[in-house]
Amino acid sequence: MINRKSFAAAVFLILFSVEAPGQNRDVLQGLEMVKVVVDINDDGARFVSHDQIETDVEETLRRNRIVVSRDATPFIQVAITAIEITTEYLGFSVCINVELNEFVTLNRDSSKIQFATTWKAGSTILVFPDRSSAAHGVRRVVREYVDQLSNDYLAANPR
Repeated sequence: MINRKSFAAAVFLILFSVEAPGQNRDVLQGLEMVKVVVDINDDGARFVSHDQIETDVEETLRRNRIVVSRDATPFIQVAITAIEITTEYLGFSVCINVELNEFVTLNRDSSKIQFATTWKAGSTILVFPDRSSAAHGVRRVVREYVDQLSNDYLAANPR
């Protein structure tokens, strides 16, 4: 039987989730290796660790033949921002973003080099009723975004 708390969480999750799809996969063509950077705010660190997310991301990338290096200039940044909401029905509101950041040049002036986000996926998930479901949900969503990045990479770099 679904209790009031679970029902409210499910309704908020369905109604208020906002998802940004991955960008153009052509920007991934020729990418040789990446570094993984994980940022988690204090409330997020209460239910998921930096090491868990970093390991999940690196395993997914390696499984999809993307070389991971501690010294690479292009890097995949995983940002997890959570807020614990202390009302009767809500637990955690979480924002998840996965980005590929690298140096790019302008077409109109190749001498201009800028650091920019070239691929991005993200979402705002408004409700997780407790720490356990927040940890499971965040890790699942991060893996989905990294899989999406990997699929775009493989499509842009066929073997």
